[in-house]
Amino acid sequence: MRVVQFRTRNPLVGLLILLVVLALLVGVVVFGAVAALALAVVGGGVMAVRRLTGRPALRPPPPAELPLDPTLEIRPAEPDDTRRLPPA
Repeated sequence: MRVVQFRTRNPLVGLLILLVVLALLVGVVVFGAVAALALAVVGGGVMAVRRLTGRPALRPPPPAELPLDPTLEIRPAEPDDTRRLPPA
């Protein structure tokens, strides 16, 4: 496995690059947290408006009334192993 090293004659340059990389990582984490918070605030606002206006909450559509067709199910092939235990 190949190992890549970063070498510089001035240790301050290495420290500066390390700080820049850490700042970028912190920025990405903060951006993700702010985006998640924004989605939560928007979703909470939608729920509050629907409740205040008397509209029902958004629900997923009900499942189909017809049962599932068992002939459309995909089942694994029976194994060729004949060393099964007898039924108890």
